[in-house]
Amino acid sequence: MASTTSATAANRPEGAEILSEERRDAARGEPPFTEAPTGDSRLVASLKEAGITAAIIAVITLFFLAFRSDIASGGLSLTLRPELWLVWVAIAFGVRFLLSYFVFRSEQPITGFLKKTFAPTARGLPIGKVVGIALLLVALTLPYLLATLVPSQNRYLLDLAILILTYVMLGWGLNIVVGLAGLLDLGYVAFYAVGAYSFALLST
Repeated sequence: MASTTSATAANRPEGAEILSEERRDAARGEPPFTEAPTGDSRLVASLKEAGITAAIIAVITLFFLAFRSDIASGGLSLTLRPELWLVWVAIAFGVRFLLSYFVFRSEQPITGFLKKTFAPTARGLPIGKVVGIALLLVALTLPYLLATLVPSQNRYLLDLAILILTYVMLGWGLNIVVGLAGLLDLGYVAFYAVGAYSFALLST
């Protein structure tokens, strides 16, 4: 009988004993034992996630930040500027690492402390509304401040703001059509194409 039991145990797949122990613990009402993540594994996992994020940002922003097109006598010329590209990749790496290490993989996330610190009181406004009002005031006064402080860059800043708002409106349209309505319909991009074509015809 003992030989039969030992032969059965030997033929069990790897991990079957651990699974049976977890089932017995669950039957007794005890949670299965799992090792708590150590500081090294948390650090390594955060670095890995930050590296993946930085690699994705590097690929996406390569042709937007690393190269710049300038108008030359014979046409367009490409100027390489890797400093700006590397700065944004480093920012993405740092932000993702901080989020992973202190928020996503932390036993006591820093967001809990922030919620307790900036919790709305019965008398005052919530901190979210105060920050929102402050950001709105900054957004309203920023064009006038930039026009006063850097008047030589007015045209560049205006073109940049128009480009940013154009892509913001495209993102809103995608959110409404796909996110809220649930329709995989990208036909609204045709209006963007018509506007771009009309602008090209009228400006040349």
